[in-house]
Amino acid sequence: MREQSQRHKLRRSSIPALKVCSDTCFV
Repeated sequence: MREQSQRHKLRRSSIPALKVCSDTCFV
């Protein structure tokens, strides 16, 4: 149960984090 919660948090944080990186890394 704890692993699932951590994975969900990472996935949710990875979505916005990737968007920001795309705007700054690709710019």
